[in-house]
Amino acid sequence: MQRNHIYVAGMSYNLRRTICDYGFGIEIDRFCTAVEMERAGVIESTIAFCNSLSDPARIPKEDDPSSASSSTFGDSVGGGAPGSRIVPSLASFAPAPNHTIHLPAILHAPFNELHPAAIDPQALALARHRFEQAYVTARELGIHRMVVHTGWIPFVYFKSWQLERAAMFWQDFIKDKDDITILIENVMEDEPDMLADLIRSIDHPRIRAALDIGHARCASRIPVIEWIQCLGSSIAHFHIHENDGSADQHLPLGSGCLDAEELLAAIDECCPKNCTMTIESHDSYSAAQCLETHGFLD
Repeated sequence: MQRNHIYVAGMSYNLRRTICDYGFGIEIDRFCTAVEMERAGVIESTIAFCNSLSDPARIPKEDDPSSASSSTFGDSVGGGAPGSRIVPSLASFAPAPNHTIHLPAILHAPFNELHPAAIDPQALALARHRFEQAYVTARELGIHRMVVHTGWIPFVYFKSWQLERAAMFWQDFIKDKDDITILIENVMEDEPDMLADLIRSIDHPRIRAALDIGHARCASRIPVIEWIQCLGSSIAHFHIHENDGSADQHLPLGSGCLDAEELLAAIDECCPKNCTMTIESHDSYSAAQCLETHGFLD
């Protein structure tokens, strides 16, 4: 896989070292919590932080594993207090000149309490509002690919309801947007057909699957390889990390919970050659070394 098709999640404690040494891009996960989009100065501070990641002089002498968190982005990156910015509407949006991220970037949209198949109309409206804000934020950052969660909750939504309602939601969402690709990520799904059927039902060239390997491992009894085989050509993006099946531990590829060689061979065999991946482990450097050891990097 080409190095500019690989990203590192902001949650990684050795994010800077991995990006500098391997030439990967960044998956911006600052906005997984929606209120982060409403910090004054958040666009400028996020661009500045991302552009600093490829500067070798900014790599710390020693990486600190205790700094691993849900995201490296936050107060330390800059920006005002949550709620101090009004996210522009699409009608009033205007990109800032000479204001770009200089390395490959992808945006992870908010997911807390956002459910595209929500039963309550107000909950559904909240999901639409936050995803619209995320889309505008991506445009402000010059980003054209956005990861979203399915929002499925077992025992709350029947699988048939989730399929029908989520498909309607995303068909309506994408119809007026020609400059973004939506990557729908599995989270609590216990079988790959749920995501495969959703992508088929939406039936739109710019809505594709984002297969989260770690989520498939801990939420399903179906082997990860079968997930890859089932989703196949519908996959446009991966989140790569491991766990022992007991929790979403975000361990690096090569930890031994999965057969890395078998996993990478399945990706190479079953998925489009232009698909991308994000290393979504707290230790991204070890995962990058694993990709290199198995000859996965061009």
